[in-house]
Amino acid sequence: MPPKSRIALLLLALLAVVVPSGRGQSRPKIVDCLVASVNGQIITLTDLKIIDEFIFRPSSGVALDPGQVLEKVIEMKIIVASAKTEATVTAEEIEHAQQTIFLALGEERVKQRMIFYGLTAKDLETYLREKLLYEKIIASRSNQRVNVTLREIEAYYSEKYLGEQQAKGLPPQPLIEILPTIEARLRQEKLRRQLEEWVAGLKKQAVIRLYQDCLRYFERGGLCPN
Repeated sequence: MPPKSRIALLLLALLAVVVPSGRGQSRPKIVDCLVASVNGQIITLTDLKIIDEFIFRPSSGVALDPGQVLEKVIEMKIIVASAKTEATVTAEEIEHAQQTIFLALGEERVKQRMIFYGLTAKDLETYLREKLLYEKIIASRSNQRVNVTLREIEAYYSEKYLGEQQAKGLPPQPLIEILPTIEARLRQEKLRRQLEEWVAGLKKQAVIRLYQDCLRYFERGGLCPN
């Protein structure tokens, strides 16, 4: 949803909008409300529906529950805002992401849903750009170099690896043979913890507001397409 529409929505505090058709009949009721704000950035119920339907599901193939969608969108906005100019998204990457949506949902279905939401190609590009920036920033943080000491490897070998092999009924490999595997595993665990701590720190610094009235509707209605 464009910034102007979001500001108008906030000022008017609309809870439900029904757009009549030209023949005196009503089009499907579009219910919208403010779910949250992150450092002043508004997140509406429609934002969540659009992001879930066009961004998350086509790329992962997994349907998230409403709470997971909200949490992920909040995290995405916080991380993208923190990056400033660290990452960029090319037109080719946007086009590829659009093609992924068309392949996953079908081009005609995408067009119908975009019309339903009043979503322009530029609006969709904005949502995609934010998601791609988020993924690039996370990938960059996940590829940072971390040190793993020999002492850490030896401790893992004696305290965890040997027990795992015994539980499986398998003979343990000598430390010298399994060392690269243990080192890689420890490096991944360190990177994961560092990433979690970094994200937690950003969330702690952020100003996050949740709007309970909309959240109650959100939890009742979920994110099923209208």
